[in-house]
Amino acid sequence: MQETKEEYIQEFQKYFNERIISVNKLNHKGNNQLFVIFLNNKKRLLKRYSKIHMDDWQRGKAEFKALSYLWSIGLKQIPKPLVFDNQENIGVYSYEQGRVLDLKEIKQEQISNLVDFLVKLHSLNNNDKEFFSPASSACLCLQDYIDVIDKRVSKIIDFKPEGDIEEKARKFLDENVLPKIREIKTRFFKQVEEKGLDLTKSLDISEQVLTPADFGFHNVLVDEEEIYKFLDFEYFGRDDPARQILDFIHHAKSLDMNKDLKDYFIKYYLEKRNLSDKFKIRLQLLSPLIAITWVLICLNILSKQQLEHIRFAHGDTTNIIEERLKNAEKMLKRIEIPEK
Repeated sequence: MQETKEEYIQEFQKYFNERIISVNKLNHKGNNQLFVIFLNNKKRLLKRYSKIHMDDWQRGKAEFKALSYLWSIGLKQIPKPLVFDNQENIGVYSYEQGRVLDLKEIKQEQISNLVDFLVKLHSLNNNDKEFFSPASSACLCLQDYIDVIDKRVSKIIDFKPEGDIEEKARKFLDENVLPKIREIKTRFFKQVEEKGLDLTKSLDISEQVLTPADFGFHNVLVDEEEIYKFLDFEYFGRDDPARQILDFIHHAKSLDMNKDLKDYFIKYYLEKRNLSDKFKIRLQLLSPLIAITWVLICLNILSKQQLEHIRFAHGDTTNIIEERLKNAEKMLKRIEIPEK
């Protein structure tokens, strides 16, 4: 049953010294419940994180720790963390003004601004990195990329459809996705063998980076003065920089982005970090794995746990399943498997 504004005020007042004047629950497509808290002459953002933890990853605790640390070392293009209630899984943050850019507004200048912030994160030293554990589903060796795919498949392979749209999703999984995964894996293992690579050798911590994981323009607010604020650090931790770059390229939110802009993202990132041709080869090797992983991410709505997760934040799931399926179909058609 939906709580009233009065009930929200009563529930959330303990997090504020000032009296709450009003509460506005935001409509959004994320995993959690978001509220704007109106105080006297100021606003705050309150996040009530889902208590359904995918893979036991506690998003609220991870995000508050990340923002607190980054704020303490001077990275302030992010919300300011204010309060976290571990028992209730509630965080309070500064309320950031701005809007999410429309895809048509994104040019090289906007890509550069995005990369500049990412490079700041990726340039943090080993002491900073050691303060954090690996990110959610981190890939620190080549085998990890395969394991992530297998794990995601295992969560939806037993999906039993109910209704037409779920039947369509089941058929797409069996007839299109699973065969493509087998093709991608076969080619990947062949390339690994040809190049003499070690599947289980982990990246040294000096090669790892700190990453927000779910990174892209969908998690950036831009205000009237063109100041960027970066949001969503729920999956923050150490990871392979190649994973971060390819996640941006293949992300569902980047699906309709111009290819020239995606190429510029990679080019500008490589220039800013002065990375070698070896890193470019790694990107080419891993790109099909990340691409198919994003197909599976779109289809994670078919897992029982994710369905519960979505119902917590949004209620009905029918439209979300349909939207995710359309994205997965588009993504699968675009996957390119390099011959070399």
